[in-house]
Amino acid sequence: FVERLLGKRPIGMWPAEGAVSEDAVRLMGDLGVKWIATDEGILERSLESGLRSEGFPARELLRPYEFSGVTVFFRDRVLSDKIGFVYQRMNPEEAVRDFLEYLRALHEAYGGEELVVPVILDGENPWPYYPRGGVDFLRRLYSRIAESSFVDFSFFGDVGAEREVLSRVFPGSWIKQDFSTWIGCEEKNRAWEYLVKVRRELEGRMTPEAYSEVLAAEGSDWFWWYGGDHPSLFAREFDEIFRTHLIAAYRLSGLDHPLFLEKCIREEKFVSFRRYPAGPISPVLDGKVTDYFEWLSAGEIDLTQFYGAEEKHVESLLEALFFGYGDDRFYLRIDSRSSFKDLLEEGYGLRFYLCNPRGEFLISVKGHPGLRAELYRRDEGGFSRLAELEACCEKILELAVPTEHLGDDEQELYLVLEREGEAVERYPLSGFFAIPPRSEIEKEDWVL
Repeated sequence: FVERLLGKRPIGMWPAEGAVSEDAVRLMGDLGVKWIATDEGILERSLESGLRSEGFPARELLRPYEFSGVTVFFRDRVLSDKIGFVYQRMNPEEAVRDFLEYLRALHEAYGGEELVVPVILDGENPWPYYPRGGVDFLRRLYSRIAESSFVDFSFFGDVGAEREVLSRVFPGSWIKQDFSTWIGCEEKNRAWEYLVKVRRELEGRMTPEAYSEVLAAEGSDWFWWYGGDHPSLFAREFDEIFRTHLIAAYRLSGLDHPLFLEKCIREEKFVSFRRYPAGPISPVLDGKVTDYFEWLSAGEIDLTQFYGAEEKHVESLLEALFFGYGDDRFYLRIDSRSSFKDLLEEGYGLRFYLCNPRGEFLISVKGHPGLRAELYRRDEGGFSRLAELEACCEKILELAVPTEHLGDDEQELYLVLEREGEAVERYPLSGFFAIPPRSEIEKEDWVL
């Protein structure tokens, strides 16, 4: 990618998050990488020895190393962090003086021998916090180093100092010398599981554009925001964008995406019912409320809560979702602000997406020519038609799904109102509604 973009193959890098392992270093070497850099903490763990005494670096930190034919540099964290976080609050002249005094102390302490001091900022962009964007600081720094008799700049690839061979490379990143910032807790692990499932299912079937979406989802920052260690007001948005990349990989490959990608990794299941299901139901499917009792024991979810002043500044077209079990059927009902039949005649359609232990299902409801409700089940090739469903639509939409197809375990459900194939509204806005299992509903049967 870099070679295509810049016209030259890179020979070295700071890996994402400074993350390394022995296998990763070998892989990079096999791909032609000559040098890499990571944090001093990795060297400390690799040597099983402290590298600083009262903040002063040991000689072991100030040289390059070699592992499996790849040169490995370990950054001076103190000097790097001073540029990243400290010097922005100092007068530029004082900051440059402090930088050079640190290097002069090393030069004098080690008798003037050649030292290698890697200064690396890990993806931080401190310059907006410097006066004049850091221009004054950088110009002074470059000019003072150019005038110095004991310091010189060098590209990493040009460093000629003798390499010391490392017998091991401790696996970890620049943060805490492990990978816990990106993996380990339930949410982070679930995000990796999503990614692995997608890679395995799409292997050999991805277009280049789809592969680009998967690569975008592999960026480490998605996993940074999962879990409780880095709270953000935009956690829901990050979650949705991550999953959108994976969904796009299927779309660009011409495939239906699996419904688990609709599940919020941050565990957003909506279980707040307007009315909790209280027992079995047996409605007459005639597109209207035939009598007061036919849906009385059903569960009811208020759909208007998802669209309003705070979300879309519009009123939702749908008002309520009712659900329940009776005999060998799972019943669904939709109430809309206007007649649901009118919505269908205006070109709207409805899709229910359901997940349960038996698999992933789609219920498609369309109104032209005439009402059609069909049940689909997802397999490797996408959604395949299972059955036509009994349904009726007048003021409301009513339909029944045989439990021989769905079962009667806990279901996760969301619905999409569409028009001409384009989604208009989604309920809930992200994630699923949690529908309790039939056994739990019938256990609560108390309505007379």
